[in-house]
Amino acid sequence: MATIQIRVDDNVKAAADSLFASLGLDTSTAVRMFIAAALDNRGIPFSVKKTRQPMEINDGFGSYICEYGHFHDYSKLKSRLDEAAKDTAGPFNSVDDLMKSLNDE
Repeated sequence: MATIQIRVDDNVKAAADSLFASLGLDTSTAVRMFIAAALDNRGIPFSVKKTRQPMEINDGFGSYICEYGHFHDYSKLKSRLDEAAKDTAGPFNSVDDLMKSLNDE
């Protein structure tokens, strides 16, 4: 039987040891399971990919570019909400007047 040695950060090892212990395993057994799964799958037994993190635009409206590269422009939403608020910003004399204002849109 061969020995494999790897170096990891002390905190990472402690966290891994704790996780595997909660699963009823020791770290060596978990690593052997990973290797067996890699051999069965003829590759890494899970998806390995680099994901993009959402990037905030800092436009004051919370706009951002999502992980798929789409631009989410909340400045337009804010202006629409402000406009809608002006249209329905009473005061109203009754609930009926408020409902009429909302239904007229």
